[in-house]
Amino acid sequence: MILLETEGVMTRKLSLLVATCFFLCRAQGNAQGTTGSIWGTVRDQQGAVVPGATIRAVNEETGMMRTAVADLAGRYAMPSLSPGNYRVSAGQPGFQTVAHRNRIDRGAGSGTR
Repeated sequence: MILLETEGVMTRKLSLLVATCFFLCRAQGNAQGTTGSIWGTVRDQQGAVVPGATIRAVNEETGMMRTAVADLAGRYAMPSLSPGNYRVSAGQPGFQTVAHRNRIDRGAGSGTR
C-alpha cells in the first residue's frame, strides 16, 4: 500500500491510499501463463473507498496503455496484460496521482491481490 499526500487548492491535505497488487503483479493463471492481471482497491487516508478513481497501466516497453475506473466499492481490475514492466498510476480530482513501477512475469501462474 502507498500513502501519498499533497496540498492542493483546498486548505487541507488530501491523501490517496491505494491498496493494490501493483507491487507484486504476477502472471494470472491461464494455461500458458502468457498474460497477467492487475487489480486492487482504492482507499483514502481514513480507509474509505474512492469510487471513480482512474487507474492507468502503461507497458514501459511497448507504450500500450490500459485504463480502469474504480467501481462503487473502490475496486478495479485490468485482466489480460502482456508480461513486462508497467507504470501504474491512480488518481482522482482532489487527490495527488499515485504512480509506481510494477512487473508482470511470464509463467508465474498466480496472482497477488
